[in-house]
Amino acid sequence: MPDLFLVGKSIPRVDALEKASGKALFIDDLNLPGLLYGYTIRSTRQRAEIVRLTPPALPPAVTLVTAADIPGENYIALFNKDQPLLADKVVNYIGEPIACWQDQRWMNCTSSPGGS
Repeated sequence: MPDLFLVGKSIPRVDALEKASGKALFIDDLNLPGLLYGYTIRSTRQRAEIVRLTPPALPPAVTLVTAADIPGENYIALFNKDQPLLADKVVNYIGEPIACWQDQRWMNCTSSPGGS
């Protein structure tokens, strides 16, 4: 039987002071040269067939990736090989990733591909 001496007790967080004081750095605080930002295009339907994907006109600096672009097996193995990284022929739930694109500018990732 495992030790349960921490169950029901408050445990001090080692990063609490940094976070509470605003000194902690988060991933969005980093500015790395050449950093690419990504945006995921997600399904707006559940249990639907993907008949076509028609992205808007994309500037040259943007790369669109779909399931067809993934070499090898297209899955994320949470428990089994049952969760695709990007939906291929059908989507199973609202919000399922269908495609993604990258750009070097953050503002493009918060609107639509090719946005300001």
